[in-house]
Amino acid sequence: MNNFLPLGGLIRHSDPWMKDRMEHYCTLHPRSPSAVRRPKLSRRRGTFIVLLGHSLDNGIVGIGNTVENALRAFDLQYLRAFEAKLNGIETVR
Repeated sequence: MNNFLPLGGLIRHSDPWMKDRMEHYCTLHPRSPSAVRRPKLSRRRGTFIVLLGHSLDNGIVGIGNTVENALRAFDLQYLRAFEAKLNGIETVR
């Protein structure tokens, strides 16, 4: 399965309300990976995608039915990846 999403295919904050929701989340969670790293935010058919990297296969991704859920999912995945790296565990994709 090819999970590649080219950067041109992602729309960063395509709607002003998406940016507002992300800013609100980052204000409430200023030390979260989402607030610190500012990943790309996009929407595909009602599903929100937060991505740090060039693709789903090579990046850290959070997916949710709301902007906030996608950001929370991203934060968890980011922290898991960081924790695994600290413990010397290599994640396989």
